[in-house]
Amino acid sequence: MSNLLTQHDLVISTLAGLEEILVEDVQKIGGADVQKLNRAVACRGDLGFIYKANLALRTALRVYQVVHRFEFKTNKDFYEGIQGLDWAQFFVPDEVITIHSSINDSIFSNSMFVSQLSKDAIADQFRERFNKRPYIHNERAKIFIQIHVFRSLCTISFDSSGQSLHIRGYRKNQFKAPINEVLAAGIIKLSGWHPSQRFYDPMCGSGTFSIEAALMAKNIPPGFLRPNFAFMNWLNFDESLFDQIVENLASKISEDVVHIFTSDNNHFALQAAHENVTAAELDDVLKPQKIDFENLEPKTENGFIFLNPPYGERLESENIDKLYGMIGATLKHRWAGHQAWMITSSPEGLNAVGLRPSRRIALFNGALECRLVNFQLYSGSKKTKKQPGQNEEVKNEEVKSEDVKNEESENEEENQSDF
Repeated sequence: MSNLLTQHDLVISTLAGLEEILVEDVQKIGGADVQKLNRAVACRGDLGFIYKANLALRTALRVYQVVHRFEFKTNKDFYEGIQGLDWAQFFVPDEVITIHSSINDSIFSNSMFVSQLSKDAIADQFRERFNKRPYIHNERAKIFIQIHVFRSLCTISFDSSGQSLHIRGYRKNQFKAPINEVLAAGIIKLSGWHPSQRFYDPMCGSGTFSIEAALMAKNIPPGFLRPNFAFMNWLNFDESLFDQIVENLASKISEDVVHIFTSDNNHFALQAAHENVTAAELDDVLKPQKIDFENLEPKTENGFIFLNPPYGERLESENIDKLYGMIGATLKHRWAGHQAWMITSSPEGLNAVGLRPSRRIALFNGALECRLVNFQLYSGSKKTKKQPGQNEEVKNEEVKSEDVKNEESENEEENQSDF
């Protein structure tokens, strides 16, 4: 594909609202020429960076290596443009591949037609040169090709991740509708939480918030539990370089004590949380307990609380008011000095909390448009009290996401990203 030191154009996709967090993370691990896009980040990096990005980025969904761009006007132009790339430099003639296409303001009206035309062009090239052709199979594919068409420009990329990076490898059980791992990590980063501070996950469900926080606090790369990535099937995969990067990342794992309190009042949720904590190899850090949130006592005078309560899709209106009212009353009367972060798609529930958010951020949990809200919890008058460690009162603000929704399938999540 190229030598190890070649700098590649890369596009790293994420969820709407997490782009700025991803920009910071990409810069921290060595990405060059980093630019914020819509639900994505563009940058440059060598093969080692591609490996590291897949292993270490907490708010990335997929890492794409851009390999070719061309202009076209007709179907014939497009076919010849696809054939203009030497595909044999990337994979063997009889490899199993999959092609995913997206179109925007193009002469094409059907992305499936783009995939079919691309497949024909690739297969014909291999057949003419080797008398063999690759096989197309979405579920058994080892090579993942992305075709993005914007007007008359076609961009060809290879998905180096394979499965979406939100699939960490620790989710062995789930309770109802668990929050996406990338979204959970993004929320924690947006909150400004530091591992030295207390972390409370009092409605833990499957334990995603707690596990992501623990991985973050221990500096454990989120991709360490994944058995494979698509780049391992590339002809230029350098196993020795990959092992060096894994070893380097492992050497930076922290042994510091982490204070994360995980609880729920549902037996099945706790069972799922325990299984996932064990799979994440975090039994020494997380000990999920059965406690009602309204009976939970703070361990210190300040800390961070993260809540992902049920939304209106799973609760009747009366129960929404009751649940969210309890959350508001508990926060107000028990958690003064702390700050709470809650994500919900229920405006009724948010109103029932009865507390005024100091910050609102628009996010999507799957296809649901949500609000991530921050409650600064004060004892006494807000005018005379400040959050411990806070120099000034947080101003009300609303961060609006791009006018596009995250679909529940992984493929739809990437479809709307900028290339």
